[in-house]
Amino acid sequence: MDNCLYGGIYIGLGISLVTWSASYLPAPEVSIFMLTESVLGPIWPWLFLSEKVTLMEMFGGVLILFSLLLLFLLGAKKREILSNL
Repeated sequence: MDNCLYGGIYIGLGISLVTWSASYLPAPEVSIFMLTESVLGPIWPWLFLSEKVTLMEMFGGVLILFSLLLLFLLGAKKREILSNL
């Protein structure tokens, strides 16, 4: 029962924060943050419960996180350029 309660609190808190931040961020960045939750989800058991992770799983996760970071940085640079016009 405790796990369900904690899950409900964390999921509710996460959705609330994403909904609140949506008015301050462009829509593509909000969707990137939502996708990042899916990528980071398997990492928490690995960190806290010592679950085994294969090399290919780690490579795929790093590739996706690097791609999201690059997309985020390029988007920020583009907004900066457009704001200076």
